[in-house]
Amino acid sequence: MAFRYNDLGGADLDHYAGGKYEKARYAFPLEDRDRYASKLQFQIVKFIPPQFSLKFGTEETLDKASRGELDVKDFKGGTPATIELGAKCDLYMPQALQIADRFSYEQPGLGAAGAGALAAANAGQGLVGAASQAIEKGTQGISDFVGALSSGDVSRLGAVRIAQLQPFEGVANAVGIAAQAGLNPNIRAMFKQVGLRQFAFQFKFIPVSAEESRAIQDIIKFFRYHAYPKDIEQLGISFGYEFPEMFRIKAYTKQGGKYVQTGNHMKDCYLESISVTYNPTSATYHTDGMPTEYDLSLNFIEHKTLSKKDVERPSKGSENSSGSSPSLTDEVGSF
Repeated sequence: MAFRYNDLGGADLDHYAGGKYEKARYAFPLEDRDRYASKLQFQIVKFIPPQFSLKFGTEETLDKASRGELDVKDFKGGTPATIELGAKCDLYMPQALQIADRFSYEQPGLGAAGAGALAAANAGQGLVGAASQAIEKGTQGISDFVGALSSGDVSRLGAVRIAQLQPFEGVANAVGIAAQAGLNPNIRAMFKQVGLRQFAFQFKFIPVSAEESRAIQDIIKFFRYHAYPKDIEQLGISFGYEFPEMFRIKAYTKQGGKYVQTGNHMKDCYLESISVTYNPTSATYHTDGMPTEYDLSLNFIEHKTLSKKDVERPSKGSENSSGSSPSLTDEVGSF
C-alpha cells in the first residue's frame, strides 16, 4: 500500500485521534537500537484550560460574541487549568545540536544631559538627584558651551551645539564640517527583553524492514497531528482554534544499562514547523510502495522565556523514574 502524506488514519481516523496519537509510544530505530548511546524523547503535553461558565445559552452566547457584546462580567469562575502528559516518541540523538540563547538590547543615545544623569545616579545621588542633574545639564548646557568658546577644542564643540539649535539642518552640518568636531551621543547598551529560544532537529530515517517503514510513517503523523490546532466548532461552523499540544523534549544517555536524563533545562515547546523529504538521495521504493529514505526536519519554539532561575535549576530524572502528577510548573525537560 503506497503512502499518503495527508492520511492521518484514513477511515480509522477517529480511532487514531482518540487513542493512537494521544497515548501510544513511538520509536526509531526499531532494530539494533542498543547501538545508540543517546536519544531524544518527545512527549505530548496537553494544556487543559480553565473552564468558565456563562450567563447565556450557547446560541445567545455565539450571537453576542459575533456582535462583540460579551463582557468580562458575563463569565463565571470555573475549574483551574491543568496539564496532561500523553504519547511519547523516542528518536536517536542527531549530530550537531546547536542551542542559542537570545536577548534583545536597545542602543539609546544619552547625550550630554543623560550621561550626566547616569554619572549622578552611579555616584549615589539617587533617581531624584539624577533627574535634576539631567534637567540642569539640559538647560545650562548651551550657556556652558557658549562660555567655553575660548577654550580650544571645547569651543568647536560649543559652535556645533549652537548650530544644531538652528532650524536649518544644512547650517548645522556645515558648522560641524568646518569645526571638524561632533557631539558625543553617549550611546549605551540597554537590556530590553529575553527572546524565545528555538530548536531545530534533523533526522534521517532509512528503514531496514517493512515494520520500520510503518513506524516512520506513524512518527511523521504523530508530529503532524500534534502540531495542528483543533477546530472550535458549533453547528458545523468553525469559530476558532484550540491551541495545539506542546512537546516536552528530553535528552537521555545510557549509563549503567539504562537511559538517564542529561542536558540543560528546556521548557515545553510548540512545534513551529515540520518538513519531510521522501527519498532525498534516490527514487526507489519498497515493494509495498513505501519510500526507502526519509528526512524529517522539526523546528520548535519554547512557550515562554527563561530567567536566571531556569539556568540555575539542574535537569533531573531518568526514563524509569516515577514522579508526582504533572502540574503547570512540571517542566523538567532537557536542553
